[in-house]
Amino acid sequence: MSPAKAISWRQRCEYYFTVWLTRLLRHFSLYRRHRLADLLGLVWYYLLPFRHKVVRRNLTNAFPEMTERWRRRIMRRCYQHVCGIYFDLLPFYYLSNAQFAKLVRVAGIEFIKSALAENRGALVVLYHFGNWEICADWLARQGRRIAAVAKRQKNVLVDRLIFQARTHNGVEIFNKNRRNAWQLKRFLQQGGMLYLLADQDARRSGVFVNFFGQPASTHRGPALFALQGNVPIITGCCLWTGRDYLIEWENFPFQPQYKSREQAVLEITQRLASHYETLIRRHPEQYYWLHRRWKTRPPQEVHHAVS
Repeated sequence: MSPAKAISWRQRCEYYFTVWLTRLLRHFSLYRRHRLADLLGLVWYYLLPFRHKVVRRNLTNAFPEMTERWRRRIMRRCYQHVCGIYFDLLPFYYLSNAQFAKLVRVAGIEFIKSALAENRGALVVLYHFGNWEICADWLARQGRRIAAVAKRQKNVLVDRLIFQARTHNGVEIFNKNRRNAWQLKRFLQQGGMLYLLADQDARRSGVFVNFFGQPASTHRGPALFALQGNVPIITGCCLWTGRDYLIEWENFPFQPQYKSREQAVLEITQRLASHYETLIRRHPEQYYWLHRRWKTRPPQEVHHAVS
């Protein structure tokens, strides 16, 4: 069976709707896009209960000290923010550099320059906080050689559309699988910047760190890449200010000498989690609470539950 025949009508409808919506949104100003996103975010929150239980449970566990009214407000604003990310996703990649510069402010550029001056490549580690897509695009527009690790979309047509947008300004994309590990190492050795989103549930292969007072299975990749080549780490976020985006870069110093690699991986991963928890607490509505972030439980909890 050819790939074309394997594509369902539903997938085709999703693709054509995405193309139509993208073309429409590209004619909107940033302000108008976000006003529309605010409106549809309310529709999503009140009428389309997609992952409501997940978001509500995440916020309850992360902020047990806050009132239910506060959590409902953050939940509502979270849906509005996610709509804004989706609405900006494809249109932003096709902005001219001049248009992009008017809508995105940047702080901490010196940390990028300092890391690259070491000639060992650099790891750019982010969480799903703010608008993470814009950070990679900004780096590519600066002429930096940057590669991101991305998971394929189930809809092959939409996946192709997003891939074309992400690579439009020079971002290289590696598929998310273990077989690409050696290619990523080589990319770093050649002085490239590897862009990693590190806050999704890593299941049993992850290391458990404290995130909002709960054990969270977290990917080891950033720590392992950093330790293997003594590669500098840069953290960053791109926050929506209400009128434009503000990218904030920070360096992330770590000591390459530890008693054991496992200890080093745990400490670096924990420090990254703690760093982003601090940022998220300042702007909780801009975190992607739709993830089942604490889905995997530590082995000792599972063993205790079974026994």
